[in-house]
Amino acid sequence: MATVHWPGNEVARVPKRAHLIGVPFIMTGDEEFPDGINAFIFERARGKVSALHGAAPRVRLRPLDREARRKIAYNLADLLTWGETERAHPTQGTIRWDQLKSWHILEMYQDALIRGYWSENFFRTKSPSPIAPETVRTKISHALGCFKWMADNGFVTNFDYEPALQTITLSKDACLLSYRRELQQAVTNSVPVAARAFRKSPGNQPLPTLPHLHAFFSALAPGPHRLIALQMFETGMRATEVIENTLIPGRVHQRCMDRSKWHVHPSWSDQPLTLEWSLGDDRMIGVIPPLEMVEWKLKPGSGWDRQSTPGSRLDYGYQCNYRIIGKGPKVRLAHLPPKLLLAMWAYINGARRSNEDSAHVYLNRFQQKMSYHAIWEAFDAANHAIKSPLRLTPHVMRHAYACYFLEAAIIKEGQDRGYDRNSIPPELILEHGSTILLTIQSDLGHSEAKSTKKYLEQVAKGWIRMSAHQTWNQFLDEVQLDV
Repeated sequence: MATVHWPGNEVARVPKRAHLIGVPFIMTGDEEFPDGINAFIFERARGKVSALHGAAPRVRLRPLDREARRKIAYNLADLLTWGETERAHPTQGTIRWDQLKSWHILEMYQDALIRGYWSENFFRTKSPSPIAPETVRTKISHALGCFKWMADNGFVTNFDYEPALQTITLSKDACLLSYRRELQQAVTNSVPVAARAFRKSPGNQPLPTLPHLHAFFSALAPGPHRLIALQMFETGMRATEVIENTLIPGRVHQRCMDRSKWHVHPSWSDQPLTLEWSLGDDRMIGVIPPLEMVEWKLKPGSGWDRQSTPGSRLDYGYQCNYRIIGKGPKVRLAHLPPKLLLAMWAYINGARRSNEDSAHVYLNRFQQKMSYHAIWEAFDAANHAIKSPLRLTPHVMRHAYACYFLEAAIIKEGQDRGYDRNSIPPELILEHGSTILLTIQSDLGHSEAKSTKKYLEQVAKGWIRMSAHQTWNQFLDEVQLDV
């Protein structure tokens, strides 16, 4: 799935690059950057390229506003996602951005848009949902303008190539057959086919139960995939944050200074640096705590075991902290449960040990840094293995962390005040939950409290609704209405 990103606010500190502010860029599903497409978006946003087939304007155009830039970027990202989706064009396989030809766009992509097979509503409902003709024209215009500009500027070659008519016809027929099979599968299969290309709001679906989470984690292969999922659930970190902010202390690491690939802190440089854990050195952002720390914290009698005095500063529940950089880019404190950090170090010193050069904790089977696309594939496989209609995604993991964090804190507060789980009053749920939201907001890296408040609303509504319906059922039993 291709995704659209916006430059961080740090470019505002560089006046000469002020024109970069607000120009989006695209990342492919393999976490690569389509240089030609991003260059087109940049030039188009500045008014250097006209809307007419990507030609240079005869007169200088005004820069595009933010909404126009956003629309162009998302339309092109949609095309790239279509190219990455093999089931949308089975005979062509996965089509990289620099392999797309004009006939792919005009014969197959446009046909899928018109027929309603390539739309968000189709993937949600499994019912063809034709897109408005004006929207189709805009998408195709942006696509052709971009690729013609890239062809003129050497980013792609042979864009106008067309195979034999029979090849085009067979390819289109295979596309239609693939979409119709998907429709049939949705009708006959008890587990709906989910659309990986579109992220659903976790707040609009039930919270995964603990047995469901346990089954999901068990379905993930032991090693990096399972550890990444556990880290997202136990810390609330984003998938990309987990990938980029898990560096091994003691390794020599050279930071990537390309701002288009990840957020760059002003104190970083591209010089090789020996990593060490630090809460004060900005150069060491993303370096996990050393093994010695977690062993000391779990050592009996050190104040970190389960028999330590509750509420003390050295209680077992205290986390192993380290600093990470997230969206924005904002630097915040991440809290690793000691058992999770111990499992990470067991992986580092065990299955991962074959690569002593990379400083990144999580590596793929090629001994390279794990990609976001690989995490998606692992999640898809686990969802398929447990055959649950409720799909778990990296975003759902963050949502589950926030809700269960709130629930655990409210239950503990209720127990301290003499309530069991089913008798906690709504006032206590809202009162203590509002206090805990400050911690969750910090852990999730939300800039505004309203982004975090939705978790308390969901937890409180579910809690209060369950109690209210129990009371209602008791009332119905008492009145003994005849059925």
